[in-house]
Amino acid sequence: MSQENVQVVEKFITSLTSGDLDGALALVTDDLELVESGSIPHDGTYRGRDGVVELMTKVGQSFGGFELKDPSFHDAGEFVVGRMTATFRSKTSAEEVTMAVAEHYWVRDGKIAYVDVYYKDPAPLLTL
Repeated sequence: MSQENVQVVEKFITSLTSGDLDGALALVTDDLELVESGSIPHDGTYRGRDGVVELMTKVGQSFGGFELKDPSFHDAGEFVVGRMTATFRSKTSAEEVTMAVAEHYWVRDGKIAYVDVYYKDPAPLLTL
């Protein structure tokens, strides 16, 4: 792995969090596989650029909003590890759930090819 791969992942998350979906999509492979952990409203495996759009749509349908804070990315040899805090908001109340998230990214030819997402404790998301 390399610092260049860390920068690809940083740019991907920066694009997503700033609302630049096109910029984020430009950083993933055609055959991207993005896996969200089970037992959450948006669990599943999402494929390609359409999969990223599907995931973002599903999150938007399930929650009143979400925010990623304090992301940090680290070269872990074969992959890049991302750590951040995610806050999800209820669609019907002012309730929020905040939790730690770890993400593993595999980068191929300068684009993200595989993402595996882990929530510290996803159970509270079901209450929103």
